[in-house]
Amino acid sequence: ITMALLTIMSRFNRVAGPFLLRHGLSLRYKLGSGVIRDNPTLDALLLLPLSQKLVELEIAATTSAAAADKQPSSIDQWVDKTFDSIFGNDASPTTQQRRGAVDKYIRPVLVPNEKWSDVNVWRFHTRFLKWARAEMLREVHGPALRAAFSKYPKLQRGPQVASKGSASAIRSLLGATNETKGDMSSVTVPSSDMITKAFGMKAWKRSKDSDAIWSHMTKLATQLDGQVVPIPGTSLRFADMDSETDTSQLSVENILELAGGHVASCGPLNVLAEECDIYQLWTKEYIQHLAEYLLSRQGKKTLVLDVGSGDGLLARLLREHFQQDATNNTPDVVAVDDGSWKISPKTDVEKMSYDAAIQKYASADYDKVIVVCSWMPMGQDWTAAFRKHGVVDEYILIGESDDGNCGCNWDTWGNPVFGDGVEDTPSFELDGYKRVNLASLEPFQFSRFDSADSANSMTVCFRKQ
Repeated sequence: ITMALLTIMSRFNRVAGPFLLRHGLSLRYKLGSGVIRDNPTLDALLLLPLSQKLVELEIAATTSAAAADKQPSSIDQWVDKTFDSIFGNDASPTTQQRRGAVDKYIRPVLVPNEKWSDVNVWRFHTRFLKWARAEMLREVHGPALRAAFSKYPKLQRGPQVASKGSASAIRSLLGATNETKGDMSSVTVPSSDMITKAFGMKAWKRSKDSDAIWSHMTKLATQLDGQVVPIPGTSLRFADMDSETDTSQLSVENILELAGGHVASCGPLNVLAEECDIYQLWTKEYIQHLAEYLLSRQGKKTLVLDVGSGDGLLARLLREHFQQDATNNTPDVVAVDDGSWKISPKTDVEKMSYDAAIQKYASADYDKVIVVCSWMPMGQDWTAAFRKHGVVDEYILIGESDDGNCGCNWDTWGNPVFGDGVEDTPSFELDGYKRVNLASLEPFQFSRFDSADSANSMTVCFRKQ
């Protein structure tokens, strides 16, 4: 009886999760009259987070059973048959032939009618798309990540993996035998060579190719008699398809790619980034080269101010590198963050906004101030504040530059394609700063949205002339 009840509860989740998710997304779309704005409260009221969790649990259970080659019991088969006779089987004949758990549980949510009009309901719901992308990457590349951790155990001791929250996510992915325990006392920053070998990235491009990022979407859209068009004022593009376009022959991966999920040409690195919420994966070589650059730019008494530092790990690693220097003349390193993202710190982080921090340390006894900012939020430009008081001698931006997810393409980076139509000269030049790309650091940068087709992250400095 107990086994039967457990099986019934599991089967209920299989039905309830996709059902609630599909209808919640549909209602969300209708309430906004086709316009979807970020609204976590409304998502919660429509039970989207709950239904996503139910689907996650079923995907995980199905994947575990498949890995263990576990066959359904007679009770499981009886309950499945009974539920199908009462509620019907959400999976279309096409779907039943597909193999993955993501296909089984998420496809009926994405394309219940196997028409492109289904995709329009959710493709601009960024939170849902992010979740679906993570589930897809986990299924496709999770096994390779498990193999990489098995072959290279030191990866599990990386500071961005060994923290408490990340360790929990990785334990869930790898299973109970995983050695990661959230211990930050003996972490080891991985080398770029280890990451490249472990994650099979030797053939990956290590520089940015903006056109290549959209190549898979463009190819798929063309095959379906559609096109890819830019969203005005942004670097983003979307597939413009006839609403009646048949999606039955597309894999879930290709559906997500067409919707802007960027799942093509990804690998274990992307799974790790999603599981541990990593935007920039720090490596030994990157920290070394950035520290050496900072030393080459320092004055008699220099402050390196890491603003929007999140967990403060970059500041911590730079500080530890400087402590190994035999000389006494190394920069002071301070990390600040306003705490709005509720990220657990890995070192001392002052709770302070970037502009308040600059004002505070402007009056400090330093003859040179260098600001570092990693992955500035998209659509926000902090650099005007960096330049405002004239006390910042140089600022260094790490992340997607010019047409990516960091800052503003024109105000922050000076990309003329996104100019305001009023001024031809970038703001940083008007304020007396010169842009210099630190290309020597690019080979050692690994970021969340890298793919085999293009790296996405750069390091760019802006120096007072």
